[in-house]
Amino acid sequence: MAPHRDRARAGDETDPLVQARGRDEQLRVVDDPHLRALLQDCRQRIQAMALIHEALYQADDLSRVPFEMYVRRLAAQLLRAYDVAPRRIRLSLHADPLALDIDKAAPCALIFHELFSNALKHAFPDGRSGTIDVALHCTPY
Repeated sequence: MAPHRDRARAGDETDPLVQARGRDEQLRVVDDPHLRALLQDCRQRIQAMALIHEALYQADDLSRVPFEMYVRRLAAQLLRAYDVAPRRIRLSLHADPLALDIDKAAPCALIFHELFSNALKHAFPDGRSGTIDVALHCTPY
């Protein structure tokens, strides 16, 4: 097995997402809620890019990102980051198996991150419940 694929066996202390969770404590010392929200958004975008590279390294073909798997992992990560109760906001995800090269995967990842995080922040005000429907399908062009 290649060294870059041994990451799953490394301790949690080397995982950037685990390290980022520890930074929650750092965010709590920021008094301005607007600044804290901006820092949180920046951190989540960085984590989205880290997930792209992680998915790329775990793929059989190192030149293509299994985007369907990536979207599932990023959605789960954002649901956790926004501390969403599963009974309040549900995710309905229908995705075709799709592999994108890194030049297409990175901007698509940022777009998906922005759309999904905006839905989590704004689609269900005042504690309302609902479902976020995500469909990722290949279409010939």
